[in-house]
Amino acid sequence: MPGSVVRVMVCGSDNDHGSTWFGPMLPAPEDPESRPIATAETDDPQHFAERLISESFGYDVVLLLVDGRAGLQPETSRFAAIASVAGISQAIVAVLGDDQGAFESISRAFNALAPKLAFERITPIPLGLSEDGSATEVTWYSGPSLRQVLLAADEAQPLSESAEPAAADGLDARVVWTHETPLFRGRAYLLLLGGRTVTATVIDISTRLDPETLDEVSVRELAQGDIGRVSLSLTHPLDCHTYAENAELGGFLLVDRLTRKGVGAGFVTAIRARNADIVWHQLDVDKAARSLLKGQKPVVLWFTGLSGAGKSTIANLVEKRLHALGHHTMILDGDNVRHGLNRDLGFSEADRVENIRRIAEVSRLFVEAGLIVLVSFISPYRAERMLARDRVGESEFLEIFVDTPIGECRRRDPKGLYEKADSGLIRNFTGVDAPYEEPEEPEIRLRTLEGSAEALADEVVSALRLRGIIA
Repeated sequence: MPGSVVRVMVCGSDNDHGSTWFGPMLPAPEDPESRPIATAETDDPQHFAERLISESFGYDVVLLLVDGRAGLQPETSRFAAIASVAGISQAIVAVLGDDQGAFESISRAFNALAPKLAFERITPIPLGLSEDGSATEVTWYSGPSLRQVLLAADEAQPLSESAEPAAADGLDARVVWTHETPLFRGRAYLLLLGGRTVTATVIDISTRLDPETLDEVSVRELAQGDIGRVSLSLTHPLDCHTYAENAELGGFLLVDRLTRKGVGAGFVTAIRARNADIVWHQLDVDKAARSLLKGQKPVVLWFTGLSGAGKSTIANLVEKRLHALGHHTMILDGDNVRHGLNRDLGFSEADRVENIRRIAEVSRLFVEAGLIVLVSFISPYRAERMLARDRVGESEFLEIFVDTPIGECRRRDPKGLYEKADSGLIRNFTGVDAPYEEPEEPEIRLRTLEGSAEALADEVVSALRLRGIIA
């Protein structure tokens, strides 16, 4: 074992306690028992997970820094949980300070968490600080020194090359969520694994780890910093392993499709393949045949805007004009759909995401029927409107932004909803205590302060003629 490299990840370090702080306690290079020690450090559990996945090698030891004066903090538990999930087998709990009572209290607290972690070895060690800021031994401690623990550290197991990767179109994973916007069921992201990129949709979020107790808590969403169990559906099969089998093909990053920024890191725990008994049944009468019979091109007209913007009014007028011209249509209105298909959904962010996901699927079915589908939903998030566009298809989806300033929507307030939201009777109301993300490049923008609803409906019909959707 002497001569082999010990890779140590120092977690919880700051400007005063970096990875070089314990250098004086390590054996000198000329020591015959010396082993090369490579250290890295992080003070952010979220970036810790991303780093573990993006680096091509494993770590032998995680060194968890704990301030003896502050006690065991949730951040330390997060670091430990991530290291455990990532397969690091050995943990050193380095308690800073020479207070024996604090050291024993922190050791007991961490040992209480040990059964919920997969470490093979956990070693608490007290470390004092010298005047120059380097670590020192404390006089009352008689256990193994930091030097001895690192010299005896087992090497991380190399990545497995024996088993063939499985083709998966679904994954179960432990995900460390890193973005300020929560992770919801129904939302889609880019998934980067093994040099490939596919789109992954969150189909279930079951639990998260309580950062203080590491108990599994049932949840429907993950907030920034949470570590949770998530199920994902993939648009294309992906060759992968579980992370325990092969870290290179079992760790992935999640990236926002709009901003192209990382939002999470995941460790595959199970692989799911599509049920071979479920196959797509080819039908003789297809979308093209249905559209030809109706003499029109199917399309989704997705009206989005604030409550009170005029979406339903304009969509209704457009449908009346199309109907008078002999076209086959179907209108899906946000309020009306909540009386049936979506009656089980509330107005939380997670429910809003699921609301739009269902409507996107229904819209796609109506397009298959050859219809012109008018969808009138606030649909406040760009990500869900992008999901709807993906499900329907780029060539058969027109985003129509009913552009009405919030002040005008408040003035109209046809249902009294803004007044109720202001008084706290309605929560998570778009434009009051929930966000609305305006379309950046809608196909059609209707500025309601510059024209009547009738004139704007005519504008939509004219746009359909210009695009060859209707004659």
